Order: sequence, then structure tokens, then C-alpha cells
Amino acid sequence: MKWENTQTPRILVVDDNLRIHEDFDLVFFNRQRNSELEADQNELYGQPEHVAVSKPTYELDHALSGSEGIEKTQKSIAEGRPYQVAFVDIRMPGMDGVEAIGRIWAIDSRIQAVICTAFADYRWEDLARRLGQSDKLLVLKKPFDHIEAFQLASTLSEKWFLARQAALKFEQMEMLVAQRTQRVLDLQRRETQRAHELEQMKLRLLTNLSKEFRDPLSLILGGLDRLHGQKLEGPEELALRSNTERLSQLVEECLTSRGTGEEDLPLPPVNLTAQSPVQAESSGATEESVPASTTDEAAAMKDQPLILLVQDNTDLAPGIQQGLSPDYRTVLVKDGSQGLIHARETLPDVVIAEVTLSILNGIELCRKLKNDELTSHIPVILLTAQDSESGQLQALEAGADDYILKPFRLSLLKARVDNLLESRHKLHELFKQVDQLYPRDIATNQSDAKFIRRVIDLVEENMADLDFDLEMLARKLAVSRRQLFRKLRAAAGCSPNTFIRTLRLRRAAQLLTESQMTVTEITYAVGFSDLKYFRTIFRDYFGVTPGDYLKRSKTQ
Repeated sequence: MKWENTQTPRILVVDDNLRIHEDFDLVFFNRQRNSELEADQNELYGQPEHVAVSKPTYELDHALSGSEGIEKTQKSIAEGRPYQVAFVDIRMPGMDGVEAIGRIWAIDSRIQAVICTAFADYRWEDLARRLGQSDKLLVLKKPFDHIEAFQLASTLSEKWFLARQAALKFEQMEMLVAQRTQRVLDLQRRETQRAHELEQMKLRLLTNLSKEFRDPLSLILGGLDRLHGQKLEGPEELALRSNTERLSQLVEECLTSRGTGEEDLPLPPVNLTAQSPVQAESSGATEESVPASTTDEAAAMKDQPLILLVQDNTDLAPGIQQGLSPDYRTVLVKDGSQGLIHARETLPDVVIAEVTLSILNGIELCRKLKNDELTSHIPVILLTAQDSESGQLQALEAGADDYILKPFRLSLLKARVDNLLESRHKLHELFKQVDQLYPRDIATNQSDAKFIRRVIDLVEENMADLDFDLEMLARKLAVSRRQLFRKLRAAAGCSPNTFIRTLRLRRAAQLLTESQMTVTEITYAVGFSDLKYFRTIFRDYFGVTPGDYLKRSKTQ
């Protein structure tokens, strides 16, 4: 038989009987030719009609026990010269053949195995129960026919080589598809760059026009001030002043929206080395490296923590805002109903609320926030002048994180806010350090844990979907992109893209150690389309390449 592959087939014989090994030598090796005997045979019986065909070349290794067979299998893998077929005796002292085959397959699952037995006490059902249903397992009865053994080895070796060739062809096809996909993504990136440049031109035009309005508005306002100084104020002047100030305010908003707004931020500069939009969304890249659709989240990450102050005392509220202003942004609303609406829309980092509020008091506001999955993570501090045990009990039962009696020092309030955010920060750091993610370990309450569990389940269900990204996750959770970003940022300490990428990388590490999948197969199974990019971020996260991670796990 002519082998298509240039490698010599390697066969391993595992048997405790030396005579069996001698028999296999006779099966696979050509006998020494005796020229004198052949000449006598030719004289007696005549010249043979067909010239004898030499057997194909095989490399035969012997092991006298199951443990020795396992050692030789390990050595063959380390040397990069795997066995194609293993003939294993079913009855051997210490470790029987079934166990030996199972442990050999654990090292190299591609080996074609033949169980050699002279007994009928092992049924096929028993073998299947212990080794599982497999097309890599055959049975050879002793005493075996040499031709039968030779044909088994020939057929199974060729099957092994054909399977390997098919795997190589499949990997080549994957690489070809990846290359073509990359070309499409490059084209898409160029189109995105062009669109970005056009948008930048529009923004520059708007900025320049807005600046041109400044001088005329300054002149108009100056004239109005002079008229006001001459005490010529009337209804028309008041209307003119009001509308002029409004126009001035709009101009300032146009000029500052590019740096401070969350909705109208420009696209970030596009790098030729940056990820494509599809890769960035599917692999969980940071918001700084993705297109304009996520730059509002990037700006929010860089902002100071947002405090929602729900306070109807107009004398007290400015003092609280001033006390927090060096380190925090504050938004003021005057009743509990507005506070609830604003909290659901903006998801602030902390809510500070007066207990005695109109429409919806602080206790009810706190309860509604804590019972809403979207806002349950927000720390709530209640302020009250009622120094009673029942009032504190109501606040705690509503889920308040802190309860401060008036009068209080602003430094105390700020310290309480600092401590709440620091505690949440420590939970976020825990999420980054542990290998196994448990929602209860990073959540501050049951609602948060349930939300994180939903996010994890959705990511795991769509793990292999290359198009699964922040947009799809938000849609499945029935929240907006901004709400999802702020919610997950507060509950887990990272952006949704980072959260998705972390889960995918941890699943990849699990598959590396618990499955027989190749790195290429795992790359696609966890939702990445670029093998090179996957290896890069895997190394960045775990400190080693996927291959080194697998080697390290085997030695532990």
C-alpha cells in the first residue's frame, strides 16, 4: 500500500506476553529472504507467476504493561511523533487494557485503538460503558490471524492520516475565510474613517459659526446693561435681555457640548492598527477604542462621580452641593417623584435624599429604587431631623445604605459618600482578580446579583455569536445602552464590553483545559473572529499565550 503521507505509520503494542510481541513483529516486518531456498523452490515448482510484494514500512513500539504504554504515548506526543494505532491486550496485571486505552485517549484522543482478547467475558456494552461510544475502537480476537491484524493496522493508519489531512484542509479554509473577512473589515474601517472626517468637518463649521456669534452678543448685552443703568428699563427691554441671554447660553452650549456632552461627542481618531467596529463590539474592547456609538460611555467613565441630591430645602441644598463640589458632580431635584425619574434616567453613583419630601418621601423613594433592578445598585443616604429608632428602622428596611441625622457637618456627609464608593470599588477589584465569577461575590444586594446573573446567562447563551455586542445585550435586557453601561459599571466595576470580553476569555481558558478543541476552534467558539487578536488579548489577560496556558494547567 502506498501511503499518501510521507511519515511512516507508528504502531504501539501493549501486552504483557513477549510471544505476542514476536507475533506482531512477524506481522509487520518482512522476513529475511533465503536465495538458495528460493532457487530450490523455483527448480521444483517453477518460476512464480507473481513477484512478491514487499510490505509497507511500519515503525513498531512495544510496551509490557499499561503504564509503560501510557509513558510511551506521552513521549510520542512530546516528540511530535504520535502513534496512529495501538493494539492493547485486555487482560494485563495491575492495569487492564480498557483502563489503559482510556488513559491513552486522555493523552491523545486521535489514536485508533484495537483491543486484543481471547476471552468473551467483556461484552461490547461493557466496553462502551467504560470507554464511551467511539469509532476509534475495534476488537481483535486471539489467536489472531496475521493478515487480519495487518489489514486492521493498514486501514486504521490510513484513516488517521486522512482525518489529519481533513483537519489541515479545514484550518486552511478557516484562515482563508478570516483573511477575506479582514479585507471586508478593512474596507468598512476606511468607510467609517471617511464618515468620521465628514462629521468632524460639520462640527468644526458649527464651532466656527458659534464663535462668530460671541462678539455681536457681547455688544448687544453691553448695550442692554447701559440702558439698564440709565433706568430706561421696560417690558421690551426685559424681553430683549431675556432672549439675548438665552441666545448667549445656546452659543456656549454649542461650544462646550463637544467636550462635556454625552450625546453629541465626536468620533475618536481612527488608528490603522485599531480594531474594526465588529471586532471591538464582539470582543469587548474598551470604550476608548470603539466608534462614536460608545463615546458617550467613554466620557461618562472619565467624569467625576454623579450625586443626585433630592432636597426641597432651598437654603440647605446649595451648602450640600458646595461641600461635595470639589470631588463630585451634583444634580438637584426638589421632590421624590422627580428624584425617581431622574435616578432611572441617569443612574447616579449616589442618591442623597431628605426623608420629609413632598409627593414621594425619602423612605418610599429609597424603597422604589432598591426594588427596581435597574437602580438597585445605587447607594442611598437619607437625611432627617427625626432622631427616633422607628425612623432609622424604616430607613434600613427600605434598603438605605446610610442614615444621617441633622444637624450634620458637611465633612461627615462627604466621608460617608467616600466610604460607600470605596466599598463598591473593592468589590469591583475582587471581580478582576478571581477566576470564577459568582454574582453574589460582586453584588451588594439580591437584585444586583440577579441582574448580573441575567447578564452572564445572556453572554453564555450567545458566546459563539460573533455579532453579539453591547447593543444586542441591552436589547435583550430591555434597557438603553447608557443605562446598561452605567448599571454594569456600578454593579461590576467595568463596562459591558469589558464584562463580555472577560467572560469570553475565561470560557476560552476553561475549554483549553477541559476539552480537546484546537485553539482555532476555541477562538470561534467564544465569539472571536480573529485568531491573532484572540491570542493577543488572551496573553494580555492571563499573562501567557493559549498554548502556554494549556501546558501550565497540565503541570499543575
